[in-house]
Amino acid sequence: MDLTKLSDADLMALKANDLSKVSDAGLMALKGQTQPLQPTVPEIPIWQSAAVGAGKGVVNPALAVAQYAGGKPAEIAQNIQQRIKPFQEANPITFGASEFGGGMIGGGALLKGAGMIPSFARANPYLQGVGVGSVMGALTPEETAKTQEEAISNIPQKAAIGAVGGAGATALGRGFANILAPKVSPETQLLLKEGITPTTGQMAGGWLKTLEDKATSVPLLGDVINYARTKGIEEFNKAAYRRALEPIGGKVPEVTGREGVMQVKQQITKAYNDLLPKVTFVPDADLAKNLNNIPNEVTGLTAENAKKVLTIVNETIASRLDKDGKIKGEAFKVVEEKLGNLAKTFSASADADQKLMGNAYNIALGELRQNLARNNPQYAQELNNINNAFANYARIRSAGSMANTQDAFTPSQLASAIRQADKSAGKGQTATGQALMQDLSDAAVATLPSKIPDSGTAARTAINSIIGSGLGAGTVMGTPYAGVAAGALGTAALPYMPYMRSAMPYLMAKRPESIQKLADFIRQGSPFLAGAGAQKAIGATNE
Repeated sequence: MDLTKLSDADLMALKANDLSKVSDAGLMALKGQTQPLQPTVPEIPIWQSAAVGAGKGVVNPALAVAQYAGGKPAEIAQNIQQRIKPFQEANPITFGASEFGGGMIGGGALLKGAGMIPSFARANPYLQGVGVGSVMGALTPEETAKTQEEAISNIPQKAAIGAVGGAGATALGRGFANILAPKVSPETQLLLKEGITPTTGQMAGGWLKTLEDKATSVPLLGDVINYARTKGIEEFNKAAYRRALEPIGGKVPEVTGREGVMQVKQQITKAYNDLLPKVTFVPDADLAKNLNNIPNEVTGLTAENAKKVLTIVNETIASRLDKDGKIKGEAFKVVEEKLGNLAKTFSASADADQKLMGNAYNIALGELRQNLARNNPQYAQELNNINNAFANYARIRSAGSMANTQDAFTPSQLASAIRQADKSAGKGQTATGQALMQDLSDAAVATLPSKIPDSGTAARTAINSIIGSGLGAGTVMGTPYAGVAAGALGTAALPYMPYMRSAMPYLMAKRPESIQKLADFIRQGSPFLAGAGAQKAIGATNE
């Protein structure tokens, strides 16, 4: 025994044989210990802490309901806390995370059972966060209240804390999801799939698009933005070309405008001319029946005008039949051209009756083409592909004519061409969004500009100026203020520069499917994350 380590007070207590007055350090010295005894933490597997934590989170709302219904809330909560404390102390991080997740499940189940989830699902996300946060905050078990009345009196305060936390956590959750995988509209997703790159503001929409619109008036920066928007229109034109050329395996022109439309037409025409020598047209019974049914298909067509149309169609066919009752492929093309010109002329008439006759000629031409496919089953698919290519091209041609001297047509011009080409009753296909190429035009109208921005020389000068100044970073332009201004200008222009344009979709919209699903899960679950967080935070104040 080493008495030198005892204090005078400890020695006096020892002399009086009263160990109760000896200090803890003195007792350890008498026992020969140099360090205080450390409390032992039980070795509990992580999975057990996770299971207990999740269970606590799940039952917390039910426990709160039980407390408010009656009984002794403090004793219930403290008894449960005492039993689970070893699991919490052994693996605190695992326990906390599992309790958080369990709180989501328990709160969600409670709300679903109460029939509240459908209402929340229709609400604004932040209202969802407020609602779920307040409910789950109010249902956080009391661990300090000594009476049922005290526990109930604390409900408004806890609900308010939960509501604030719910709104804040929802904002954080959705903000993180937007960084992880920014939410872009279905229209933007379709354009990206078609090889069209909208600008940053057009992809993001909302306030960022408004800011971008206003920035187009800023010298240099506005020219660069307009350059990027013009490129989007050019890509839109090429996407339309692709729709026409894909059925025949054609190559999309590198140019747009009149030259681009001409190249599309030449490729489709060549594919058709190459096939015509291989096919033969023979009028069959189905053709006669279908032609005679045209008056029933064109609502409003008078019997007299229907007779005129059918007479000309039959005479046109008969004039090209050879002695064997057949029409060779090259001669069939002449029949097509004549009926096609009649359809175009009558459809463009201001007279309503003649417009209906134009519709009838179009239907008759379609019936002849179907007859040709029946006559030549080995080439039926190829003929169908060419017909689809021509149908798409007809809309491109019409949009191009509206553009007049412009280098490209706009989304609104293609939309008008699609509507004009719709021969269904009352433009029904256009009205229901089912018209040919309408998905492309609708997406572009919703996202891209309605007119082609003025770029050209101004844009090239702006781009060269910004690149030449090293994007303005630290550029010395006479004064320090000019250098700062150049730096800001270069930073703002960066997303619209030629090479950065192609990278922006990958930064904003194109993510692996797994990341997209995770981001969507976080967005949809953010109110419940908020509620679980509020529940955990309020619970921590009780400990």
